[in-house]
Amino acid sequence: ILKNELVTLCASVYLDGEYGLKDIFIGVPVVRGKEGVQKIVELALSDDESESLKKAASAVKNSISKLGT
Repeated sequence: ILKNELVTLCASVYLDGEYGLKDIFIGVPVVRGKEGVQKIVELALSDDESESLKKAASAVKNSISKLGT
């Protein structure tokens, strides 16, 4: 990262429509360099994988809502 070698890795980032998800921080592949996340990598997911990701996001949102604000 310090040498600005753009590296693809998994990171929890804010999604705003990527993977069909919005208003959530969740772990997805990203390209990261010395200035942080350069881009979110959207992999082609199967229907089952997409559904599993959406279920996971729903569970995260549900848990957050139980915490209150």
